[in-house]
Amino acid sequence: MRAAREAWFEGQLDLNPDHLVFIDETAANTAMARRYGRAPRGERCRMSVP
Repeated sequence: MRAAREAWFEGQLDLNPDHLVFIDETAANTAMARRYGRAPRGERCRMSVP
């Protein structure tokens, strides 16, 4: 396992950072924001949603 990790790391050194593409697949959206929250007694819960 250690040899495989070292081989992977060595292979990363040959990559050109200008050719790397990162894809965000978290699938988060603003509809996932909570509609209810908690606050100390007597205070309103206020929070902005993106």
